[in-house]
Amino acid sequence: MRKFTRWFLFLALFAGFGTGSLFCGGKGDSKTESLPEGTPIGAAGLSTDIVAELTLTKKEVIYVKQLQLEVERRSKMQEIPPEVSPLDLRRMVLDAMVSERLVLQAAERAGITSPPAELEQRIQMVRASAGRPVTDQEFAEGIEKQYNMNYTAFQTYLHEDLVRQKYIEQYIVQQAEKTKAGDSISDREIDIEIQGVKDELAAQAGRVPTDAEFNDFIKRQGMDLISLRGQIRRQLMVQKYLITAAGGNPTEEEILAVYNRYKTEFTRPDTISFDYIRIPFGSNASAVLAARTRADELARKIGSSVSAFNEESAAAAAANNSGSARFILLSTEDPRIQQVFGVNFIDMAKPLTEGKVSGVIEGRQGFFIIKVTAKFPPVNLELKDTYRLGAPATVRDVINSQLMQRALTEGAALVTNTLAEDLRKEGSVTVHENLLAW
Repeated sequence: MRKFTRWFLFLALFAGFGTGSLFCGGKGDSKTESLPEGTPIGAAGLSTDIVAELTLTKKEVIYVKQLQLEVERRSKMQEIPPEVSPLDLRRMVLDAMVSERLVLQAAERAGITSPPAELEQRIQMVRASAGRPVTDQEFAEGIEKQYNMNYTAFQTYLHEDLVRQKYIEQYIVQQAEKTKAGDSISDREIDIEIQGVKDELAAQAGRVPTDAEFNDFIKRQGMDLISLRGQIRRQLMVQKYLITAAGGNPTEEEILAVYNRYKTEFTRPDTISFDYIRIPFGSNASAVLAARTRADELARKIGSSVSAFNEESAAAAAANNSGSARFILLSTEDPRIQQVFGVNFIDMAKPLTEGKVSGVIEGRQGFFIIKVTAKFPPVNLELKDTYRLGAPATVRDVINSQLMQRALTEGAALVTNTLAEDLRKEGSVTVHENLLAW
């Protein structure tokens, strides 16, 4: 649910390996010390050289070799703008490393911890990004190749990042509360957010959920309606605080500028609604072959007859092997194509017109025979147009949401940099600038 999880998705900005980028630029009260006069520049690459020292609750040092490895790792993870010189990049990465360690010390001082289950969940998220099942050895090798660290170091970094993330979240909420950002939030705003969740559930299911179904959904998230409303109020409070920090809500001029800049990309592809009969298959080749045989026999029996399709669909309903799909984009953009019906579905379904019955279509979860109930041609979209059928958001809403997300990111960066600067002022940081010249 995009609306429902906006807060959780936003917090993910601090997760993984993106945390350091939020700290870049916060020098605070750190001081630079030169090496003794006559020290050769070439000496700046020794692994035993200390390039930075920092203290908040304890003294820590950063060695040149650690900085070199971190520069290399971060350079692999994101494209570095050409205007950023190698020296400036080293300064930025070192600045991030210092700030990360200060935040971690502050988090530990505040008693913030992260249980093993959270670390395991984060590791599984990274593992799932491979897009296919991987062995432990493949995963460890992939981590070392992509992030320049062994698996043990990777686990340590993730654990520390989870602790930092919690501290940053806590800090942002505290700052939002101090500014009383939530005082202006009305019950109507909360109702709109809840309706947004229901609308997205309806778009997925093809119908409006009942109150009982909605309550069951939020119960599975570990909440009831009262706690959900409280959670949304807190989300909106943080959102208003961060957007204000970033300069305010998107203006109509900004929305129009984005639309004009990317006008040709605002299109709605061929869209289709249909009823289906599914013939599930197993994981082994013989099961797939047997299912294909059954599907071919069923397709011959139905032919192009709508009444025959309806009769067989009713019979398959008892085993939950028939149903309806609404507003499926005939494009890989639609996750239901990727996860359920398969990419081949696009080519098979596109020639069909309303009321027509298909042949056998091999999907991701079985073989399908469909009957088209509605067909919508591709269209170029104006600002006022519904972006995707079945969901109420217009093109204007989508652009506004994207700009809001950008403002949230910028606001988070500003607030987090303030945190880093405050910690530097509270503690002490010394950087040996000469050791950046390697």
